[in-house]
Amino acid sequence: GTSGRTTGRTITVDATRGWVDTGIDVRNGETLALDATGSVTLSSNASDVADPSGSRTGRRAASAPITDQAAGILIARVGDGAPMAVGSRKLITADASGRLYLSVNDDHFADNGGAFRVTVSVQR
Repeated sequence: GTSGRTTGRTITVDATRGWVDTGIDVRNGETLALDATGSVTLSSNASDVADPSGSRTGRRAASAPITDQAAGILIARVGDGAPMAVGSRKLITADASGRLYLSVNDDHFADNGGAFRVTVSVQR
């Protein structure tokens, strides 16, 4: 029998790139377990650091995909759907069927550095 769970796949979410294609297709209603580690810098200021749960200072990015969450928080979306806050270790429910994308919640990527490593498991 099957365990009902896909093996976790680890994705590198480069803070300079915007949306990263995970290569994982999900179905509407599936539960996704995301376990994120690492830290990124969000500007040329070396102390402007974010963990997967967001900016260590709690600052926001005015034009980020999710404006009411901290800059730098790990976010996800399915296909062209609305972005969802993920954070450091979280279960999310796919709100559509399609390809899973991950990103850092920011509005300017060129001055960022580092990456999150995110293990994604689909619970079926």
